[in-house]
Amino acid sequence: MVKTLLMISVLVLPCLCTAQEASSMDVSINVNGLFPRHSEGNGLAQTASSSAGVLVTFRYSPFRFATFEFNYGHAKDTQYFTNASARSFVHTGVHEVTGAYVLKLPWQTARLKPFVLMGAGIMQFNPISSGTSVSGAQSQTKPAVLWGAGVNYGLSRHFALRLQYRGLFYAGPDFIVASLKTDRWQPMSQPSFGIVYRF
Repeated sequence: MVKTLLMISVLVLPCLCTAQEASSMDVSINVNGLFPRHSEGNGLAQTASSSAGVLVTFRYSPFRFATFEFNYGHAKDTQYFTNASARSFVHTGVHEVTGAYVLKLPWQTARLKPFVLMGAGIMQFNPISSGTSVSGAQSQTKPAVLWGAGVNYGLSRHFALRLQYRGLFYAGPDFIVASLKTDRWQPMSQPSFGIVYRF
């Protein structure tokens, strides 16, 4: 029994130490550009204004080969709904809560760390009453899929710059108003730039 425990210790402890050494965390604050594209459904065209926003990202790497990120983003835009006879709009606060798996690409240097990512989450759309032509518009949460690619450029042991392109594909909001329902998903391009602090 003692020999078995000793053998397990000899085999497992180096693995745990390696995992501990490889683990890392970082947090970044990024400025986003939000560029939605339009979609059409139920005789209605839906699009949104381009805008700028803020994205906060936390990344955790428990092992060298595994990195997970958690995002919170906020922006404001105007959602437009157009049919053959009229155009409606809803001024909106947009919140993003997403998680993703980040794959570090093999061609890395001491300063340049390229990556790709894929994940999912939710988008929350909160109407701002002073900027809407639609009565009865309500807050609404929609599912979203996230993908992207980028690079971290190391400045020092603790700081880096992050340049990335993110794509979001989300269910278009209708603000629980039947006349605004398109039943379509909308793509959004999200280039971003930020600063990273590594723990």
